[in-house]
Amino acid sequence: MVQQRATVVLGLSERVPVEYSNLRVSKANIVPGEITTISVDVNNTGSLEGVTTIELLINGSVTESKEVSFAAGETKTVSFNVSRQEIGTYRAAISGYSPTVTFIVAEAPVPIAYITGNVTDANTEKPISGASVIAGAYTAATATNGSYTLEVATGTYDIAVVMDGYETGTATVDASVEGTTYTHDISLTPLSAAEAIPMWVYGVIALFVIIAVVALAYAFVFKKK
Repeated sequence: MVQQRATVVLGLSERVPVEYSNLRVSKANIVPGEITTISVDVNNTGSLEGVTTIELLINGSVTESKEVSFAAGETKTVSFNVSRQEIGTYRAAISGYSPTVTFIVAEAPVPIAYITGNVTDANTEKPISGASVIAGAYTAATATNGSYTLEVATGTYDIAVVMDGYETGTATVDASVEGTTYTHDISLTPLSAAEAIPMWVYGVIALFVIIAVVALAYAFVFKKK
């Protein structure tokens, strides 16, 4: 799923509305100081040329930003080179776009395998863009054609595919052989209209009902007086 940023005007520069897609990481397993590249495709959905600011978030905090100019309707790939010294798992995202990707910094190189496939709508068989594919500590986002690729340390993984408006898809993949690519396609079942409504909406409705009941009760009491 692509998501749109709002148009604002700052000084003499037109801030163009953009849509993001195809968030990806070049290497999901690195050692301290090694560089991995986080990339995203950015499309100017407006009819004018202008600029926008692309912000990279690592573990929820903005770590780098780029001011990028676009012609009307132009699509560009924007990339950030990232390295970390501290051992751990890092989650990367682009501000204004919900999918995330992860990379892991380990003391020494680990044997890796690849899990790849396509995510589609179970009813229409159309590709689903922007779904989150999760395998243990690893996360990828599906591209506009529904494809995904996970670079993982060798092992067996329970995969979950999460997308708004769909039931979570699951699968188990044994990716134990180093250097091997394992292909697994996953279809997602759309939620019914009632299931697709977020729980917080029900909470807001309940709150308004309570307020209305209390207001009616007070009105009745004061009327009797």
